[in-house]
Amino acid sequence: MHKALVVLVLTLTASVASAQEPKWLVRLQGGSATIHDWEASGFWAQALVGRSFARGVLSADLGPALSGAGQGYLSLTAGLEALPFPKAVVSPFARAELGLLVEGDGEYGGYVAGAGGGLLVRLNDRLALRGGASWGVHGDVEGPIVYYGGLQVRW
Repeated sequence: MHKALVVLVLTLTASVASAQEPKWLVRLQGGSATIHDWEASGFWAQALVGRSFARGVLSADLGPALSGAGQGYLSLTAGLEALPFPKAVVSPFARAELGLLVEGDGEYGGYVAGAGGGLLVRLNDRLALRGGASWGVHGDVEGPIVYYGGLQVRW
């Protein structure tokens, strides 16, 4: 009887541990950006690594982005994202970012800040598709403005 109880407790503990929500995430996104010349856009790509908290409602992430818009630019941003329905198949999200941006022509190097949002479509507990848009400022100039889609993997 004692051995059966120990096995039952260990089995339940393993079940609870394996049922925990994944906390870490990677977001790989691509799309189109404009930064100065609003008539011409360029490719845009971003890779973010982050961690979710508050039962998956909030996440914080960090990563680089690269774009061919204008003379091209490279940025490194930290973001905070809110996902109000973390267990739903489809959920809106809103995010804010702050970081550094360097333009390819050397015209600007300094802060960048932005806000945006979109939709997340959960394919399973670990994999989701994302699509959205963001509006940013750098220095005292509007941009970049980005439209994107991508993939989110959680573990």
